[in-house]
Amino acid sequence: MSDSATNSLNALLQAEPRLWRARDARARQTAVRPTGHARLDTALPGGGWPEAGMIEVVVEARQPPPLHPFLPAMADCTRAGQRIVLVDAPADLVPFTPAWQQAGINPDGLLLVRSDDRANAWWVIETALRSEACGLVLAWPCTHGRQVDVAAMRRWQVAAAAGRCLGVLFTPARRRAHAPNVHLRLHVQGDRLRVLKARGSHQCPVVSL
Repeated sequence: MSDSATNSLNALLQAEPRLWRARDARARQTAVRPTGHARLDTALPGGGWPEAGMIEVVVEARQPPPLHPFLPAMADCTRAGQRIVLVDAPADLVPFTPAWQQAGINPDGLLLVRSDDRANAWWVIETALRSEACGLVLAWPCTHGRQVDVAAMRRWQVAAAAGRCLGVLFTPARRRAHAPNVHLRLHVQGDRLRVLKARGSHQCPVVSL
């Protein structure tokens, strides 16, 4: 194709705003934050956790809450003066100051919320994500017995984008339906993390942390 024809074609393409362009999609890839685990950064699309978005962690019965993949990000948040909100965390996660400090987390930046029912819990999740004061929202949304539906997830996604916040949902493996449309779905067993779903990738790597 001649240079003049190429220029004419490019001009026509640029004149049509409704036309999808792969290079534009690449440019709009989700911004990321480092996980603090070099191997995990290499395995995740973009090289880290989404800067703003939703992650689901599938939790096995009787398994301690797998917070260790997120400890470096939590430390980064408190160093930056951002709040970390934990919604309906299991009782064994009641903050113990020396343990948080050993992980580099300032306990003053932690806010632990216990809700009375599902409606209050899901409202707290949405409000914290949207607040612009939080860097991370860690939540156990199925505590009151109802799985996350599409409408709730959509509200949380919009709130996370508005507040530039990362939400992490811990959901029981026994539930057949998972939180829909998350950026990442993970399964953590001890020091092994398996990526079950990653937006923008078809790979399901297993990483040793």
